[in-house]
Amino acid sequence: MKTKIRFKIIGHNKTIPFNYKKKVSSLFLKMIESKNKAFSDKLHDVDLISPYVISNIRFESGYKIDRKLGFDVSSPGYISIEVSSFVPDIHSLLNGLKGEMFHISGDNDRIFLKVDYVSCTDESLGTREDTDIVYRSTFKSNDFCLLKDGYKKGIRISYEPQEFASTEFKTAFFQNLIKKYENTQNTKSNFDVNSMDILMGSTSSSLTKINFSGKNLNVKGYKVTFSLICPNELKEVAYTNGIGNYNKNLFGFVNLVK
Repeated sequence: MKTKIRFKIIGHNKTIPFNYKKKVSSLFLKMIESKNKAFSDKLHDVDLISPYVISNIRFESGYKIDRKLGFDVSSPGYISIEVSSFVPDIHSLLNGLKGEMFHISGDNDRIFLKVDYVSCTDESLGTREDTDIVYRSTFKSNDFCLLKDGYKKGIRISYEPQEFASTEFKTAFFQNLIKKYENTQNTKSNFDVNSMDILMGSTSSSLTKINFSGKNLNVKGYKVTFSLICPNELKEVAYTNGIGNYNKNLFGFVNLVK
């Protein structure tokens, strides 16, 4: 399931800072907290494998770049995000937020956001009648970041595009998907990673900061298109629960290329 939340920016400050990822992650938890604090606390405390993934901001009214401050959103000030998850409670709580006010911090002042529209869809790859289409599905991720050795050395390191064809990368990629599958379906699996493959298409990069163990680190994310050769259950996980690590920090949200 995927829920789209559209906000209208209220007030004079309509400039979204470049480093908005962590702010939007916190905004999501604030929205859940407004309806169920205990559930919000539970989501906040999840480990690396998050039960949800959040998209980047979509600037529905357009924007201009302020090189010092960020994205200056055009009037009437509409922006939106999507939240994707197998967890029904997340979607039901978000669905009750229309008309409510929240805020994120800008560089100079708060940015006030009114929930203007909420829409939930339950489309999944499994609803497609043509299984060949599912097999050949091409996905697009708006900021894909799969990190290696994050806990062993206390730092986060992104895979570079030249590593995307390596056995190490593919193994880590599918092991991550399998963990997501086991977590979301509450079951053990016996998938054969060696029989799977990921075919990468176009890539571009962006740099952002993530807080890790109290330190702000530069992390490079890649916008990519890719095709998966793997069981349909894992494709469903990629589509609904995102790819890579740190999905709650707006990495790895997936769209299907029609």
